[in-house]
Amino acid sequence: MSRQVCGAALVAVTLLTGACSRRAPQSRESTATATAAPPDTGLVATPSRLGKLRVGMTVTEASTAAGTLVPAQLSETGCQFARWPSGPAGVRVMLENDTVTRIDVDMPSVPTSLGARVGDNEAKVLELYVDHVSVSRQKYTDGHVLTVTPTAPADSMYRLIFETDSGRVTRYRLGRRPWVEYVEGCG
Repeated sequence: MSRQVCGAALVAVTLLTGACSRRAPQSRESTATATAAPPDTGLVATPSRLGKLRVGMTVTEASTAAGTLVPAQLSETGCQFARWPSGPAGVRVMLENDTVTRIDVDMPSVPTSLGARVGDNEAKVLELYVDHVSVSRQKYTDGHVLTVTPTAPADSMYRLIFETDSGRVTRYRLGRRPWVEYVEGCG
């Protein structure tokens, strides 16, 4: 074989090997999706609790179990939101007098026990809770309210409520009726 043919063959093999070993470039969308994964707080939400913070606890019980709750000034109705300094960002705790009645989540770092998060599309929530979810119109936007009702008789007073806008979950709340159903919170 001539040197010229051997050289051409070597160049061709080198080019083919290099082409096969390269990864396909990621699109901007796949890169953004990969880096947009929320940090996991380690807390999981159910209709009646967020981690060790359980609906029905007193402020003292909740502070002992999950970290200090700092009640705001009590309103005329007895309803207020407490600060939870050691809790994750985007979580608010509603109190009625001295009792935890509801927990609101508006950040994607806190998933539900089935994996639903703020930012997910409605279809995912409907699929996860297929036999236990009802859909109604959002009061102030063109979105929906997806209400999950637990099946266990002992949990019949609890709900997990997702609010959506433009097909995406913007926030969710969990807690005991009637507080979990209040659209305006304590207002």
